[in-house]
Amino acid sequence: MGSKGNPREDGGIIWDKIEGEEHSDPDYARLTARYCCAFCHDDILDHHRAPMMRAGVWAGEGQTVDRDGEVSGELSDRTIYGTQLSSLYSLSLSWGYFAYQFLTSKKSPAELQDFINGDLGETFSESMNVTNEDDLAERLGTVVPMGVVPDDVHFLTAGVDLQEERWVWVVMGWGVKPIGRIINYGETESDSELIDMVGEVLYENEKGKGYKPRAIGVDSGFMTDYVYQVTDQYRAAGLPIYPIKGMTSMRGKTYTVSDRSVTRGKRNTKKMLLPLIGVNTNHWQEWLQRALDHLGPDDEAGISFPLGIEKDRDFLAQLLNEGRSQKLDRNNYAVEAWQKIDPHYANDFRDCVRYARVMAEVYKGGTWRRQTAKPKVTAKTIETIEDLRDHDGGRHSADNVRG
Repeated sequence: MGSKGNPREDGGIIWDKIEGEEHSDPDYARLTARYCCAFCHDDILDHHRAPMMRAGVWAGEGQTVDRDGEVSGELSDRTIYGTQLSSLYSLSLSWGYFAYQFLTSKKSPAELQDFINGDLGETFSESMNVTNEDDLAERLGTVVPMGVVPDDVHFLTAGVDLQEERWVWVVMGWGVKPIGRIINYGETESDSELIDMVGEVLYENEKGKGYKPRAIGVDSGFMTDYVYQVTDQYRAAGLPIYPIKGMTSMRGKTYTVSDRSVTRGKRNTKKMLLPLIGVNTNHWQEWLQRALDHLGPDDEAGISFPLGIEKDRDFLAQLLNEGRSQKLDRNNYAVEAWQKIDPHYANDFRDCVRYARVMAEVYKGGTWRRQTAKPKVTAKTIETIEDLRDHDGGRHSADNVRG
């Protein structure tokens, strides 16, 4: 939606401004609103809507409609559909109504959300993405093949997210600066396959030098006890794999490394202190959104994709499927939260990228600015990663805990 002075190229409801006024007047917008066609850019007025609606036809998923109103294509196999019907279909509501409602509600996030959800039938997000899959692939794509480590990378990390019946993962590379190179990503069905693909694979650069992830973070928000069990057992066998947990209030910290108390054994119980990495959700969501919307592949705090990423529309769509919105807390107060833009679509790879970034911060101990050469294992690194293994109280062989 916009004023006549700056119509949207992709069409939409537009209106005039009062001459000499900088901002749109809601009442004047109600009187002058019309719909701008996205194809011919002509105005569609209210009296045009009724015949257009009568000429409309419904088409199912997988079908298209030509200019003569003929439906073609095979209908999807799905038998259950869910959708929100926009009030734009209602002939009792004028274009002026929508322009007025938009202008009078946009100063209040709660009222704007009501308008977008209720009248437009769309998902509300305060930080709607300013890019799309094509722009993202073109801007952040590189010529480095999938699975190959770029020359400027000195160490790898991985982020993992457990879903129903599958593990989703992303491996990223890092150099002197906090620029994330996505090396590989995928899904596996078991924890043993996950370790094979993420913990044991040797990723090589073009010179043949091999790298394995130095720190692996696994989200423990779903099936928490199981994630603890998997990470504890494989870490005891020598893998740098740790459970992580998203947090909204961390007093300015971007991450924390803390202990969780675990009781083992039925008869001779033994309390053990095992590591848990806390993640500042808002901080790392903001980091990733900025990288996706504004930064280039070589900008500090940016990310880059391997060659051919434009072919994986699902991966790119998942990265973009989250935004900041308002919701009500338990006391019925409006609070900001990051939520899916499309609640029916996944965003698992987006989460994994954030987790891989956090593990790079943990591995580096926050010393990016002081690093002037190839990363070395610092005292802080040892404290936050290597020495955490000692909390397990000894090393044991790791079995597939599902098997």
